[in-house]
Amino acid sequence: MAKKTINEIESLDEATYKESFSQLLHFSFKSVNSNTGSGGIRLSADKARDTAPYVSTEGALAQGFSVAVDYASMFPQTIATHLKHARIAQGNDEKQVMSSPERILQTLENETRTSLELNTGAAEPRLRQILLPIDTEFRGYLAFTPLVSAGLAKLLRETESSMRSGTDSKAQRRLRRASVQVGGANPQNVGALITEFQRPLMFSAPQEDPDLKRALSLHYRGMTIRLPEEAVSSYIEWRAKQLQRGGGRMSGKSRVRQSETAIVGEIARYVLEQARRCTLLLERHRQTLPGESLTDPGLPLFQHGLLDHSRRNSLWRAEFAQALAQRIADYRLRDEMSLGLDSSGISGLANIIEQVTL
Repeated sequence: MAKKTINEIESLDEATYKESFSQLLHFSFKSVNSNTGSGGIRLSADKARDTAPYVSTEGALAQGFSVAVDYASMFPQTIATHLKHARIAQGNDEKQVMSSPERILQTLENETRTSLELNTGAAEPRLRQILLPIDTEFRGYLAFTPLVSAGLAKLLRETESSMRSGTDSKAQRRLRRASVQVGGANPQNVGALITEFQRPLMFSAPQEDPDLKRALSLHYRGMTIRLPEEAVSSYIEWRAKQLQRGGGRMSGKSRVRQSETAIVGEIARYVLEQARRCTLLLERHRQTLPGESLTDPGLPLFQHGLLDHSRRNSLWRAEFAQALAQRIADYRLRDEMSLGLDSSGISGLANIIEQVTL
């Protein structure tokens, strides 16, 4: 068996490494667009926050993982050479060793411990941006430029490889990966770790939960009041007949008032039954809803009482009765026929609803 030849490379002076290592980054502009100018961001492990359950560069640093840094541009070419020396010092090359690996690695750690923003004063047109609305005194949009971390991609690949090397059959299962061409014809110009982006992991999209989606809609937007078409149509037609018999005025006879109360009560009970079913849905997803209440604080009072029975009181009944009366008054039959109520008539209808919801 032929003996391996190991080449020892003479380490450079510390000041030379310092100058190059101080410019290394976790996120590079060129990882998004290789034709853009150099620049990016380096995070500080000392100030990193845990982002669990989300996987991120900052979260990995906060949990004590080492996330590799990379150069923002290959020019000057010496920075790529100096980073290569650091990789060799870390033992990533079987054929080469550095003469003073500990000194190189210590310099690398010292120079990349602090955060850095390189050429971030203005975003180049080649970089993609996402505009998110912000609610401030001046209102407007905040521009975000998504950047990716080759060091995090490397950490994920190494973690997956170590999982597959274990004895657990589930851990040995190979995860799905895609094939993506990144960096153009000369990927080394983008970064030493650019190839880590060429085999990204693939995951299935999360499945939508219609019930949870409905519960969140109820929490934030409240319940849409749907009227029983047959009952409301009968009420409109019944009231039209009563007005015709009374020469444009509703009769004050007890029998007529009782009939109207019965019809309106049927409509109100139909709506309250809707609310009961919606409340049951919210209760099933209570642990998922934000905050401790079933409904968002910004909803009107009548919505709170509809969806949370514990919040029903005389004030709620009055507001709910007014909202339902307005909804009934706005209802139109196919021939555009309606109750034709003025504000006084709507108030009278609200009084009836308030009584039947006691």
